[in-house]
Amino acid sequence: MIYFYPTIAKYFGNWSGWNYLIRIEAPRHQLFQETIRNHQKTLEEGFSRDLIDCYLHEVERTTDPESIFHKSNAGGRTHLRILNVFHM
Repeated sequence: MIYFYPTIAKYFGNWSGWNYLIRIEAPRHQLFQETIRNHQKTLEEGFSRDLIDCYLHEVERTTDPESIFHKSNAGGRTHLRILNVFHM
C-alpha cells in the first residue's frame, strides 16, 4: 500500500508500516554503504574484484550526463542501485 500511496507513508508512517520498514532496512543499507566506501578506497584501474568495482569503474568512465552511471546521477545513491541489482 505504501508504494501505491506514498503520501500515506509520509504522513502516517507508523500506521502504514513505512517507519518499521525503514528501521529494519537501515542496517543493510549501512552495510552496503560501508562496503562501497571500502571499494572506492581500494579501487584499482583495470581490475574488478566484483560487481561493485565494475559499477564504480563505469561511473568513472561515463561522460554522458544523461547516463545513470554519470557521477552526478550516481551520487549518494550508489548503494541503492547496487541493492536493486541484488534485488534486496
